[in-house]
Amino acid sequence: MLDPYYRTMEGFEVLIEKDFVGFGHPFKSRLGHGVEDAFSSKSFSPVFIQFLDCVYQLLYQFPSLFEFNGRFLTSIAFHSYSLLYGTFIGNCEKERRSLELVKQTVSLWTELNSKEQFKNPLYDTSCPLVNPKDFYCDTSAARFKLWKEFYLRWSVPETEYEKKRVGRIRGAECVSQQECNGDNGNDADAGEV
Repeated sequence: MLDPYYRTMEGFEVLIEKDFVGFGHPFKSRLGHGVEDAFSSKSFSPVFIQFLDCVYQLLYQFPSLFEFNGRFLTSIAFHSYSLLYGTFIGNCEKERRSLELVKQTVSLWTELNSKEQFKNPLYDTSCPLVNPKDFYCDTSAARFKLWKEFYLRWSVPETEYEKKRVGRIRGAECVSQQECNGDNGNDADAGEV
């Protein structure tokens, strides 16, 4: 990631195509594609997702050095599991060729390159090649950020109704505790609970 080319959208795609797809990263085995109980499989190991999470941490710590944003990384991670595109199907190049994925599927990169939503507005093109000493990633636990967009993507955001309901329940618990402590709880708010 020291080379600024690999911090552009095109360069990052080349990096993934070269170092993962081209070198035969076994996406099918590592991500559990088509395996009934993937988590108990001995070959299951989401190394690719871990790599994307590491890049996410760098993006978080150095936001002006990357042309792409977190949504770009999240889309790559999501589609490595979705199998909507042929980019991450199979365990090796030979398997991908035998499945004729080039003819039957679209590459994920054609989808990602056509969208402005993946561009980082903080990207500074005037940044020169980064000196490795300046590109120090703080690995203390306090500096790590949970990649919510990927790991918590199915979490339902708390609505205002739920916040009020939880507040009322907590209020009822407080009233009950006051009653248990011998307090009559004669305030006006106690009747609303």
